[in-house]
Amino acid sequence: MDKNKIKLFMFDYDGTLRDSMNPNVKGAKPQAFAESIVEFHPELSDKKEDIKKIYLETSGLNRFIQLREVEKRLSDFDIYPIKEKNWSERFNHHVKEEEIPLFEDVNETIIELKERGYLVAVGSSVPQKYLEKILNYHSHLSVRFDLILGNQKWHKGESEVSNFIKGVPYIAYACGKFDLKPKQIAYVGDAKEDISHGNEAGVYTIGKYDERIPKTKTILEAEKPNLLIKDLSEILKLF
Repeated sequence: MDKNKIKLFMFDYDGTLRDSMNPNVKGAKPQAFAESIVEFHPELSDKKEDIKKIYLETSGLNRFIQLREVEKRLSDFDIYPIKEKNWSERFNHHVKEEEIPLFEDVNETIIELKERGYLVAVGSSVPQKYLEKILNYHSHLSVRFDLILGNQKWHKGESEVSNFIKGVPYIAYACGKFDLKPKQIAYVGDAKEDISHGNEAGVYTIGKYDERIPKTKTILEAEKPNLLIKDLSEILKLF
């Protein structure tokens, strides 16, 4: 794959541009996970740090599987299945989108890529209208994107299997809009699916790993991205 042919960079949002997995930010996902579990398991009120560690260790799994892992390790009883939906709603309640920061090098990276003549887009599994809403919390950045593309459904669903997939549809849309070929697009993501579906779509794949999440680098390496980075600003040294 020739990186010199790249015309457009498409970025995943959560975990790639936005530091949603920061365990020290109130309103970010690890904190929200811990707060919601303690509501249903008050006996774990002094175990929030342990709960956040489990959340990071099980990153990428469905939230109900993550809940079960916490209960298996730390509690003597489970939330009854009938209450799981209530717990999931409380998890969502504790996520404060406006509080979750961008990674420190996001602004400089996006601005510099634009100045170098690249098209820049967001390709996220977050539903379209919701993605536009939360990007507006960083309006100074969102206006710089040539395309903001989210999932066209409103709900991810609460099953243990996600009901939508990033990949070919996103790339096909971007190719049609900007008259590009897949090999002219680089997709940057932090999840194994970002890389596997990007490879399937025929784009240049860039995996961004997070050292706070155990084994994330190894997991991404196994998908064979064209490039593996720790910080987004590394892109500027290579393109």
